[in-house]
Amino acid sequence: MRDNQFADTAVLNDILERAKNIINTGQSSPPGQTLPPGQTLPPRQEPPPRQTLPPRQELPPRQPLPPRQPLPPRQPLPPRQEPTTQPETKRTSSARTKARQSQRTLVHIMGSLLLVIFIIFVSSLLGYTLVRGALDYTGISQNEFEVEIEIPENATVKEIAEILNENGIIGYPEFFVFYVGRQDSQIFNNGQFLLSSAMTYSSIVERLQSTSTVRQTVSIRIQEGMTAPQIGRLLEENSVCRAEDFEKYYNHKLNKFSFERRLLHSNNKYFQLEGYLFPDTYEFYVTPEVKESVQSEQVAADLERQARIAAETMYDNFNQKFTREMYKAINEMGFTLDSFVTVASMVQREAATQEDQELVASVFLNRLHNSQVFPLLESDVTSMYAKDTFGYNQHMVELYDTYVTPGLPPGPICNPGLAAMLAVINAPQTDYYYFCANLETQEVFFAKTLAEHEQNLVLAGLVVVE
Repeated sequence: MRDNQFADTAVLNDILERAKNIINTGQSSPPGQTLPPGQTLPPRQEPPPRQTLPPRQELPPRQPLPPRQPLPPRQPLPPRQEPTTQPETKRTSSARTKARQSQRTLVHIMGSLLLVIFIIFVSSLLGYTLVRGALDYTGISQNEFEVEIEIPENATVKEIAEILNENGIIGYPEFFVFYVGRQDSQIFNNGQFLLSSAMTYSSIVERLQSTSTVRQTVSIRIQEGMTAPQIGRLLEENSVCRAEDFEKYYNHKLNKFSFERRLLHSNNKYFQLEGYLFPDTYEFYVTPEVKESVQSEQVAADLERQARIAAETMYDNFNQKFTREMYKAINEMGFTLDSFVTVASMVQREAATQEDQELVASVFLNRLHNSQVFPLLESDVTSMYAKDTFGYNQHMVELYDTYVTPGLPPGPICNPGLAAMLAVINAPQTDYYYFCANLETQEVFFAKTLAEHEQNLVLAGLVVVE
């Protein structure tokens, strides 16, 4: 650092010395040289005089450029040749690796999805089985019924479970065997037992471990033309169920049978299922407690169940007897199911024989088709039904009275048989608009005009001529 400083000082001194010489002599010494003492530089030579330039010559006039030749049309470039690249081994290997990874990922996803579906299926199946088993254990059944079974001597629990399953009392024999295996006593009596599909496992075990009993049955004939209240009283008289319990099952729709889907609820209809308690001969179990004035809750529940079984048995019979061909026929006639059964119930109460029923049906059909001339059906049986069944309700009586209200009554007036319904379907084409019957002989007289009808009233003994 210090040597550099000394060198800079020497250079500076040299520059200052040369500047002094120039000032004194007007000439500079070559660099690095100094004049000896006492000598001076020679006098400075004056530069020669500056020569003057010759006068500027004028440029010749600018020649015009020749006209611009048009360029030839641009030739299209040849199509670009795609460079042919050789597949690179490294890049191809990387693509294959990615493809394998994608395939593995897809396989894993599909496997996981299948596993989830399998788990859901197994869970659903297990849940469904447990629910059905629980319903079977509690005795909750869609179709409740009673059946007599016979338990053979020395039958095993598994054999008893199979017998119960074959008769529809239980649905899962394995559950029943498992349940009995957890009970203190697994001894069952042999003999005949009356069981219900609505019984719980505990009730079934209790019944089978008791003394064998067979309930008495009774055969009841439901006559064509009986009303629902009359059928209820008949069941109570034969100790099947109470009439008041039976009324619960025809006063409202049960929404259990296919024919009910064709019925519309009507506030003007007194009994919603009147007309569908199919007349036939039925066999029911006898319940002696029906006539007891004081009944336990268990007995009352059993009586109500008997009433429901009796009503559902009759509705099921109607459901089976009313065929698809009959439905097609009434549709072609322009009837709903309820209006058809209403006409059939009137025919059932007005005539006894098949021939008379068909002619009576023709009279009602003629009046319905000519309602402008004959707005009223004027059937005595409709007003009689209303007065006998709900005479205290004057409004309902008038709705059912075909001498007062035009057209059909709001609903059937009895429960017609199959013959009466077929009589309406097969009614002949006639010109009859009137009929009357002898109350003693039940002979029916038909007329085309009012004058003929008035004569028939005399013949039937309904009008006395003085």
